[in-house]
This record gives sequence, C-alpha cells and structure tokens, in this order.
Amino acid sequence: MIVANEFEIDELTKKLENHLIETKSSWLKSHFSLVYHSIFSENNFKDLEKFYNDIVAKYPNLIFDAEDFNSLQESAQVSLLKRDDLQLEEVVIWEYIIKWGIAQNSTLPLLFNNFHISNEDFWSKVEPYKKIFDKQLWKDLIQHLIIPEKPVKSKILPPRSVLIQELPTRSTEQAKPLSTIISCEHVAEISSWIDHKSITYSLTDIPYEFRLILRGSINGFAPQTFWDICHGHASTVVIMKVKGTEEIFGGYNPLIWDANTYVRWKKTDDSFIFSLKNGNVQNSILSRVKDRDYAILNIDKTNSCGCNNSAAVYYEKPIGTTTKRFSIVDYEVFKIIKKADEILGGYIWDANAKSDYTGSWAKTSNSFIFSLKNGNIHNTILSRVKICDNAILNFEKHRKVYYDPYFGYNLRMYRPSSNFILEMKSRCNNYFIIL
Repeated sequence: MIVANEFEIDELTKKLENHLIETKSSWLKSHFSLVYHSIFSENNFKDLEKFYNDIVAKYPNLIFDAEDFNSLQESAQVSLLKRDDLQLEEVVIWEYIIKWGIAQNSTLPLLFNNFHISNEDFWSKVEPYKKIFDKQLWKDLIQHLIIPEKPVKSKILPPRSVLIQELPTRSTEQAKPLSTIISCEHVAEISSWIDHKSITYSLTDIPYEFRLILRGSINGFAPQTFWDICHGHASTVVIMKVKGTEEIFGGYNPLIWDANTYVRWKKTDDSFIFSLKNGNVQNSILSRVKDRDYAILNIDKTNSCGCNNSAAVYYEKPIGTTTKRFSIVDYEVFKIIKKADEILGGYIWDANAKSDYTGSWAKTSNSFIFSLKNGNIHNTILSRVKICDNAILNFEKHRKVYYDPYFGYNLRMYRPSSNFILEMKSRCNNYFIIL
C-alpha cells in the first residue's frame, strides 16, 4: 500500500487500504504501533487514520503511554487533538504534548489555539510555556481567566467529554471477519438507518449486533437455502455484491420471513433498500419504503433477483446503476440484534403443565426469574418463586399467538399483533407479589 502510494497509484492505494480495514482488522490491531506510525508519513491514508483514531480516542493510553510516543509524527498529534471524543482531560493532554515537544529538541508547534483548562492548572502547567504562544492568543487567555464573560478573538472550546473506559481483556484468538462484503463502517451506517438517525453511528457506538446466519459462498445459492435458513427470522439485513459492477445492494426487513406464505405482500413502514459506498461508488444511497402495503413480497422461491430502477414504485428512489436482472458474486443475511442493556430470564423445571393447552397455572417450587450482570448492570439478581401454585401460566391454544413464557405476572412476553422485536409489550413487573 505504501509503495503504491509512493508511485501515486491512487486507485490501488485506496483498494489496498480498504482491504486492510475490511478483512484484516485483527492484524491492524495486533500491529498497532507499526502501522500507526507508518500511515502518518503521508497524508493519503485517511480511512486508516480514522480507523486507528477511533480506537485511540477511546483508549488513548495505547499511544500516549507507549514507549515510542515521543517519536510520533506531528501530523498524528494534530489529528488526535482535533478529536472531541479523545478520552483525556485537557490538562493531561497538555502535559503529554509538552513531553513530546521537549523530546523533539525544537520549538513547540502552535497547535494550542483552542482548549479549555482550569485556572489552577493553567497557571501551574501552562504559564511556564508562555513564550510558545501567539501574543494575541496569550492576551485572550488571560482575559478569559479574569473576565470570562467578555468575548475574545481566539476560540476557546469547552472541555472534551471524558468517559470512564476500561480496555477489554485482550484475546489471543484472531477474530473472524464480520463479512466478506461489508465493513464495520457499513454496519454503523445501516444501523443508523434502522434507527432513523440523520448522523451515522460511530464505530464504538453501534447499538446492534449483526449476526451472520447465511452466506452464499458457504451455504449455497439455491433459493430454497434462503428459506430453509431464514424462515422464522425477523429483523434481517440481506447484502449482495453484484457481479461485474461490484455494486453492493441490500435491504432491511423488520418482519418475519415466512416460507409458508406464497405470493403475499407484507406491510411495514420500516423496511428500506440501499446501495453502499464501495470502490468507485462514492456515496451510499438509502431508499425507504413509501407504500407500506407493498413493502415485502413473499413470492415463488425459484425467482432470481432483479433491481428495477426505471420507476421508484414502492420505494423512494433508485439505488444503483444496474437496471436489469443481475448475477451476484456472493450474498449474506444478517440477523439484527439489539445489544442488551439488561439480560432477563426465567427457569422452569418439573412443572405439571397440561399438554392440551387449556389454560392453567402450573405448580412448581423450583422455578425462578433473574437478571444478569451485563455492561451497565453491575449485579446479578435472583428471584425465586414464592407462591408455588402460580409459578408458570399456560394459555389456551388459541391465545398462543399472543403470549409466550409467563412467570407469574412478574416476567411475561407478549405480542398483540406482530413480534417481540418490534413491539414493546413484554413486561417485567416489580409490584406484583406472585413471585
């Protein structure tokens, strides 16, 4: 990649850069220092720069506490200082920069025209380096400390938002690539579309897990394979790479794929189709459903794929240059799973549930419900059954379309019309005394 850049072969440089990010992210992380120091010798590796700075912003000790920190290029320092999400306090950043500047044995660069440091830290840690500041900037800083409400000519920003972060335990097992077609940046973009966000999620803030359930090159390309694997799954994204054009098309279906329904339209306001930025395709295109009655069609399983751009009939607009039927290089289906803030569950054993589903309470003294320690949830909670006669509720057969597990009235799963993913009807109650 570096050699291609030196020979100014821009297209090859960009393809190699994208290849590293999309398929070799584990290698990039394990060779962090080597690559990070290399990419800033030139200014052409913007995607790699963003890839690494997204990591450094969250875990700045990877760079600032590294043995080779003092040899870091000035351009790398500047790119980090521009980050509003760099997880270090301003005074700590200042001390690192001073340390770095002294190591260069030259005059410090004038990089500090917008920062925020407390009065005490300013006087003890910044004032000794007064000579490196522009005269107007120094005058404005003093004025801001004495008369903070008076406008100044220089820009003084509020402090960065510093979060409490812990570096996760390093795994020696090489992570498998998420996809052979899309990158983590694509995942962030699609996630923002699912949530109707106008700004794309950052790589560290993606609220969904994209769980691969089908890949054509592994599972096969027969239409029946799709239905065998995807039947019953809701909230899925289908990704396909077009043969010849290398375009990446896809669609999001919030509803359940139903292999038993033949030629029937499914209604939803939340589905969309898209093409993704890739190589010569400069910008991703999002096209939301505009006629909810014709969002998803379950049709003859032997049909091939096509992309009709001649008229945006049911969706807002065309998504690519392909206007006829096409073949694909590969395709993938992902189940979209919301990353849990809480993990709830229940255990049932030896309950005398009736097999005829007539609707009755099942008795047991061994069932319990619980929440598990997870992320922001610091403590696991166990709640055992208290009234054994009302441990598990079995519903009449015709009501099974609405209800799932019922542990007393304390933990229950319920869906009045669609599915558990789309409707917030399940309940976890603390005010009932059944359990």
